[in-house]
Amino acid sequence: MTAAPEGTPRAGGPGIRASAVRAAMRLMARRLARQASLDAISTRQPPLPDAARGARSILVIALAEAGDMVLLSVFLHGLRELAPRARISLVCLPAVAALLERSPDVDEVIAYDAAMPRLLRPLLLPRRARTFVRRLLSDRFDVAIVPRWDTDQHLAAAVAAFGRAPRRVWHTEQANPRKAVLNAGFDALFTDIVTSRGIAHEVERHLEMLRALGAVAPSSALRIAMTDEDRANAAAALRSVGAPGPLVALGIGAAHPKRRWPISRFAAVGRSLQEAHGAHLLLVGGPDDVEAQKALLRELGDAATGVAGRLSWRESAAALERCRLFVGCDSAPMHLAAAVGVPCVEISCHPAGGDPLHNNAPERFAPWGVPHLVVRPDAAVPPCTSSCRSPKPHCILAVTTAMVATAAESLLRQTASSELRAPIETSRP
Repeated sequence: MTAAPEGTPRAGGPGIRASAVRAAMRLMARRLARQASLDAISTRQPPLPDAARGARSILVIALAEAGDMVLLSVFLHGLRELAPRARISLVCLPAVAALLERSPDVDEVIAYDAAMPRLLRPLLLPRRARTFVRRLLSDRFDVAIVPRWDTDQHLAAAVAAFGRAPRRVWHTEQANPRKAVLNAGFDALFTDIVTSRGIAHEVERHLEMLRALGAVAPSSALRIAMTDEDRANAAAALRSVGAPGPLVALGIGAAHPKRRWPISRFAAVGRSLQEAHGAHLLLVGGPDDVEAQKALLRELGDAATGVAGRLSWRESAAALERCRLFVGCDSAPMHLAAAVGVPCVEISCHPAGGDPLHNNAPERFAPWGVPHLVVRPDAAVPPCTSSCRSPKPHCILAVTTAMVATAAESLLRQTASSELRAPIETSRP
């Protein structure tokens, strides 16, 4: 839901460089404020909870990947409960628009293409945001919200500024050191600043935003709105599954190569589950995982079914509903599995004792609301220190087949017990 772009050099490196970036971003923020004529908007406003509760139209700008959008579902549900009569419009990236277009918590999903080379974003995204608002967001919104806690890499703040809602809400630029550099000056684009520091899961950040708006979330459970057609398509994809044992999902992909565990090790874990439990393996992922899926199907044979690249996100969630366990990388399918109540084994590249605020940290992005085990390296593999900074699988290679198989066995045993609902969080099984 993701997090600052992985593999990006650290903006907080040498002091001179960080100072230059900070100064440039503050200059851009001032220019945005002038272009959007934010000074012309009245500053005489009621308290934020009153403004949110009485809003007729609310704009939520969430420019994040699929996994992050699953975690956002808690926030959207709480916002709907707070303002049941408001028209809630969600601006999101094109690749995830279909994930939430059936949600009862939003009235409108609008795709915004923010794809841009990283170094060109500060130069070109403000103009793109202005054009987008003029063409597609002609309605006047009472409240605009950017719910992201971490760095605003796609400049959702620019969309909020040009939207010119009287109330504009976001998490402070001082939320973490990286954001303080890359979003320096952005607080001035908003009327209401939410402060959330320390170590917390992303869902907990969303709950803090809700509290600032005056809402009490009716539930902290993740939500995926699926249709009968989604479930029918998932059932058709699983028609050949006839194993008497449990259906176990293997989440073989991840957005960044360093978060991908080797296919040969997934094969070994899959064979272990087949031999011990008669399990049938469901391989899940996106279009980028099709080639890896083919390799794994060659290893596992008829005891596996691959749906990576065949099912939409919602259809994948419907297929995961049928599973007893998810084993896989930190990815969108992992969060989909958690959203439909499936216990999860997360295979993480982030080392035990690493930076808990990093965008790979399980402290921020572990499976939410279900029993789970996080299997991760005992320590970073040199030259990495507080996180894995490799452009390819590196620290994650310290996670062995035996570690993952042991975690999977542990959770499978628990699914047969009455203690299933007690969440679990450990670095190793």
